[in-house]
Amino acid sequence: MALDPNSLALSPPFEEKPHRILIVDDQIFNINALKTIIQHKFGVDPGICDHCLNGEEAYAQIKKDYASRLKLEKCFSYTLILMDCNMPFMDGFECTKKIRNFYFKKRGLGVKQQPIISAVTGHAEPKYINKCFDYGMNQVLSKPID
Repeated sequence: MALDPNSLALSPPFEEKPHRILIVDDQIFNINALKTIIQHKFGVDPGICDHCLNGEEAYAQIKKDYASRLKLEKCFSYTLILMDCNMPFMDGFECTKKIRNFYFKKRGLGVKQQPIISAVTGHAEPKYINKCFDYGMNQVLSKPID
């Protein structure tokens, strides 16, 4: 459930199903739950999902993915990143900010040309949602997701 319909204007529309999805959460249960929802509610093969347990791992994965695609026109394979906000080592806010800056510095890509980053959080307060947008997330999905 996107809590701010205007935020979707930052998201490129999917002309087809996502090519790769990166799930970033420090709880394996949540990662598995998101894969199940992706499969059963949206008909997307969970085999296209990678996961990381914190923002540091996710940022390293994004840089690794970029390095493997340097010679390709599209410099990222993840079209969707589901990002928990509260994690150890590097939280989802800082990770999102780093990802946005990385793609901008490497290729000059604005938010509209970058992967969609959806916050997945248990916080639904407006102040918290605004923080997600301030850090460059496209939309906010509130847990529990149905």
